[in-house]
Amino acid sequence: MATRATISPNYLIRLGLVGSVCVLGGLWFLYDGLVGYPAKRERGLDRIQFFEVHKDDVDANGDKLGELQLSEMWKERAAERGWPTDNPLNPETGKPLAPVDINEQFFYAGGAGLIGLGFLSRLVYMLGRWVETEGTTLRTKGGQQTDFSQITGLDKKKWQSKGIAWVDYQDGGKKNKIRLDDYYYDRAATKEILRQIEAAIGPEKIVNGKPEPPEKPAVNVEADA
Repeated sequence: MATRATISPNYLIRLGLVGSVCVLGGLWFLYDGLVGYPAKRERGLDRIQFFEVHKDDVDANGDKLGELQLSEMWKERAAERGWPTDNPLNPETGKPLAPVDINEQFFYAGGAGLIGLGFLSRLVYMLGRWVETEGTTLRTKGGQQTDFSQITGLDKKKWQSKGIAWVDYQDGGKKNKIRLDDYYYDRAATKEILRQIEAAIGPEKIVNGKPEPPEKPAVNVEADA
């Protein structure tokens, strides 16, 4: 009877969520670079020019218009043009957005997009992956396969901390290895496969760790009648 550890749904969900968020973030940056920031720069330049043109204007009492009054006048102008009426100037510099600010958005878009596509590519690659034992054979969906008798070692250096163990084996005279990972695959099934391998190869081939202790049987506690 085969024992198969299939890919963990939680792992796939994490890949999908991170990949989707990064791709959407990249599209947001791209929109800002193509549309949002250039439009904001245009509004900022217009505001600066408007203030410059009207800096010497006076009100009905003959007093020079203050910054607040000029700001309200510019908001009316922006509304007439269908623009947002918030202050489009860079709050740190008090100036319109610079071309370098726009170009940065393309850099961020590219970086976020590539990271997102990397996660989504990993998701597609891992779909349907599994590792299993059947009789004395260990195999993976990727085409790796070995008999327990060909296993030369089991490295458990990262098993306790990360749930990763490496099965070393000889394949036609060449060294190869299969990864057991209870983060990628169903944890209970992965641990059962590990126990089967340990029982077959003996403790002398296990390095950087000890064999797993026997699994404790479930105890049924009956309530007093």
